[in-house]
Amino acid sequence: FDGVRKWLPFGIGEKAAQVVGAFSDLIAETPHMVDGLNTQIGQPLDAWLARVDGEPVLRQTLIKPLRDQVLVEADRTVSQAQQVHSVYHAQLAQPVAAAKTTRDEVRQRIATYRSQYQI
Repeated sequence: FDGVRKWLPFGIGEKAAQVVGAFSDLIAETPHMVDGLNTQIGQPLDAWLARVDGEPVLRQTLIKPLRDQVLVEADRTVSQAQQVHSVYHAQLAQPVAAAKTTRDEVRQRIATYRSQYQI
């Protein structure tokens, strides 16, 4: 390639040599890249994607406990919160609102009475 390169005009030979050199470097690094992919990506993923008893480890250690325990508890907690809300509304909020309305009516009647009799 060096013999042909010196005959090419306008620096094309040097550019072609750079391309061939870069391509050679890429080919030389390919085995290292494949090994790196295996050790840096493949092996860590095997810890999560390996199958034990026919299921991936990820499903056994993360997804199944989440679905079976956490989501069930969350549903139970939401139900309890809704019950607390309805009890609060029925036993506290409504009676307090009714008492306030009654108090406001009494105050208005007292104000009307004072105004009417100039007290």
